[in-house]
Amino acid sequence: MKGHILVIDDEKEITDLIEIYLNQEGYHVTKRYDAKTLLDDLKEQVDLVILDVMMPEIDGLTALSIIREQYNIPVIIVSAKTSDEDKISGLLAGADDYVSKPFNALELVARVKSQMRRANVFNKPKKDRSHIIEANDLYIFGGGTGEGDKIGEYVEFEGADVLFLYSTMMLNNSTGMSANF
Repeated sequence: MKGHILVIDDEKEITDLIEIYLNQEGYHVTKRYDAKTLLDDLKEQVDLVILDVMMPEIDGLTALSIIREQYNIPVIIVSAKTSDEDKISGLLAGADDYVSKPFNALELVARVKSQMRRANVFNKPKKDRSHIIEANDLYIFGGGTGEGDKIGEYVEFEGADVLFLYSTMMLNNSTGMSANF
C-alpha cells in the first residue's frame, strides 16, 4: 500500500470516484461524508486528507484548522467554490493544494502523488533535515548514517561525504541545486 488517504466530502458520488482512482494507484482510502469523526480518523495513520469545503455541521475550513492544530499532513481541498478568493482563503488557511469541482480525476491523482512525494521528503523531523543538498529530484541529507534511499526520496551521507558531493556538484555547475547547512 502506498499510503492512507482520508477523503471527506458530503457528495457520495465524488468520494466513490476518488476512491476508485486512488485504489487503482495502490492507496488505501477511508471515506467520510462529514468531518464529525475527523479527530478519531486522524488517530489512525493518515498520510493525506482530501477535503471538501462546503459540508454540513463542520465545514472544510474549520476541519482544516482542526487538522493544522495537531498534524502536519498534506491536505488537498476539492471544492465547488471556485473563485480566486476561495482558493486563496483555502491555501492561506493551511491547505497544500486546491482543486476546483468539477475536476479531472487523473489530475487529482497526480496532485496526490506530488503531495505524497513532498511529504515523504520534507515532513521528516527538522533534526533529520538539518543539512540538505538538493539537486533536481535528489535530496542529500548530511549527518546521517551513510544509508541511501531511492532518488526522489532521500539519501543520507556523513559529513566529509556531504562536502565532497556539494563541491563536486558546484564544480560541475549542476542546475536546480540548493544547499542548506
